Amino acid sequence: MSFLAPLFIAGLAAVSLPVLFHMIRRTPRGRIPFSTVMFFDPSPPQITRRSRLDNWPLLLLRALALILLAIAFARPFWRATTGANVAVNDGRQIAILLDSSASMRRGKIWNDAVARAERIVDDATPVDRIGLFTFDRTLKQVVGFEESSSLEPAARKKLLHQRLAETKPGWAATDLGEALQYVAETLVATDVKTTDQQSGKSKEIVLISDMQVGSQTRPLGRSQWPADVKLSVERVKPSSTTNAGLQLARSAAARPTEEDKIRVRVVNAANSTREQFQLRWQGDGPFYSTEQTIDVYVPPGSSRIVRVPFDPNLSSPAKLVLTGDDHDFDNSISVDRTTVQNLNVLYVGSDTASDPDGLRFYIERAFPDNGLRRVTVIGQPPGAPAISPDTHNVGLVVVAEPLLEKQFDWLRRHAEEGGTLLFVASSADVYQSFGKLIGKPDLKVREADVAGYAMLGDIDFAHPLLASFDDPRFADFTSIHFWKYRQIDGDKLADCRVLARFDDGTPAVVTKQLGRGSATLFASGWHPADSQLALSTKFVPLMNGLLELNAGRLDRQRHYTVGDAIPIAARANESATPSVVHGPESQTIQLTSGQRTFTDTVVPGVYRLGDAPDVPRFTVGLAASESRTAPMPVEKLEALGIPLKPTETPATKAAAAQRERQLKAVELEGRQKIWRWLILAAIVALMAETWLAGRTTKQIAIGHAEGAES
Repeated sequence: MSFLAPLFIAGLAAVSLPVLFHMIRRTPRGRIPFSTVMFFDPSPPQITRRSRLDNWPLLLLRALALILLAIAFARPFWRATTGANVAVNDGRQIAILLDSSASMRRGKIWNDAVARAERIVDDATPVDRIGLFTFDRTLKQVVGFEESSSLEPAARKKLLHQRLAETKPGWAATDLGEALQYVAETLVATDVKTTDQQSGKSKEIVLISDMQVGSQTRPLGRSQWPADVKLSVERVKPSSTTNAGLQLARSAAARPTEEDKIRVRVVNAANSTREQFQLRWQGDGPFYSTEQTIDVYVPPGSSRIVRVPFDPNLSSPAKLVLTGDDHDFDNSISVDRTTVQNLNVLYVGSDTASDPDGLRFYIERAFPDNGLRRVTVIGQPPGAPAISPDTHNVGLVVVAEPLLEKQFDWLRRHAEEGGTLLFVASSADVYQSFGKLIGKPDLKVREADVAGYAMLGDIDFAHPLLASFDDPRFADFTSIHFWKYRQIDGDKLADCRVLARFDDGTPAVVTKQLGRGSATLFASGWHPADSQLALSTKFVPLMNGLLELNAGRLDRQRHYTVGDAIPIAARANESATPSVVHGPESQTIQLTSGQRTFTDTVVPGVYRLGDAPDVPRFTVGLAASESRTAPMPVEKLEALGIPLKPTETPATKAAAAQRERQLKAVELEGRQKIWRWLILAAIVALMAETWLAGRTTKQIAIGHAEGAES
């Protein structure tokens, strides 16, 4: 038997006090002479033996009542009687969430994190349910709750240890918010699916991470955190804190006045203890064989842009390395040659670049320089001598007026060799030039009768030209109004692909495959007299899509971060689309037919798109946020509404175990309620004592009466 309030047992000492007082021998103390009794014979008092108990039953009943009351107030309970009943709700549902981002490569913190996860697995009881998850910018379920629950405790422990040994940190950024939210929802969903015997388990996420300030936490504020899911944070720390990171700066390509330099950013963590670092090159060739270094001063918690000398004519990628800090996971970047691609857009029309009512005015502004590509619009009046597109590196030919006979041959040849032609049907004659080029000289065209305005509909987002708009945020073309457009019988274009139609069903955008290239027709112009297209947000990406349609270039961007999806610019000639990507460390990744994005950017370095020697190359580096390795306060998570479980130490564990035992004791005592029976027994004992005392007193009174009569 155990007691909830054992201090009341001390009340049993009160039982012995009447007995002790009763047994103390009391004798008269001192003598006082009185003159009035001097002639009497002395008669000393008779001393009785107080150590002898005369009425044992009465004393025992009174003592029993006191004992029962003391035990009742101590609230006794039996531990063994209902142990089976409370075991049903015992145990926990534990989700181990292990950070596997790039910052976990610092020092030995990964080994420390795995050791902590193994300790949690070892400390789990047989009734606990355990799931193992890892996360960086995405979440991965390593061992699910259903899989671990189906195993015996020994087999479950072995499986978790095996999976932990196989897990390694990656190179991606840290999205802590998404990972926590998903695992919390998984815990709640798993609890709903469990049986009634398991539904009482407490739910807990054990986060094992370096908790660096570069972690993404914004998703946590978007939805309510489950109230019954607690978060326990196990922070792992490196032995040294100084960390500086190296990244390519935005628009790192050479400027016109500094073509032999690139711009890089050096970031120093807020908790670093050093501020002096060095930059040096690693690569092939005499330019990189020197030991020349560049000193960089970066105070803790700040960053600096540095212009580094660079050989723009290097034949293979080089590596820029940062030294001077304690951790090298973010100390290098791969740099490829940054030759600016010069492209020309040939505009066949008579309007000038300064005329806002013409088509060319808007074409001139549709191709901004991005540091990797410069686009020049070349005007050619329709009657001018033919210009060879190959000689002038023409990526796109815009035909705004009818073509002359001598221009058809070289335009057709340019398209067949991979070029893109765009015919803008600002008049019916341009329509007929398009028909003649594609082998349909008998096309009949008429001006549409527009009541108010027309809109686009039935858009083919599967075509590479419009694939970038295949998103609910960008797919709405109804805000573009067309005042004028030209109509053509769709049956005449049976072998052409209609990419968009007007709301009356007539073709608005038509394309025709010509060899390796294509010819595309707009049934309306983008100038103010015909439509609002040039003033819409769709115009610039549409024109740039045409420029890149058949070139297969990666002009928009050549540097990505780990985990980014790389768009593969599809060619109108499907057979010319790349089928393989060569990555760092001699990786070769096969692309599936029709694949338009490459997602296996899991390692930093240089990737090459295709097998040809002049194919585009792009570099992949670490996310800049991973270099922000200063510790994030745990209170930030609490401020986002996540209930945190206090960090456990031996003392807190002992206190928690004591609290748990106390709660179980209160629950058991509340179920058994032995104190009620003890109070009832004490009342019965007092009633018996009252009856016995009355009977004894009556017998003594009768005895005294009989003695007086005699």
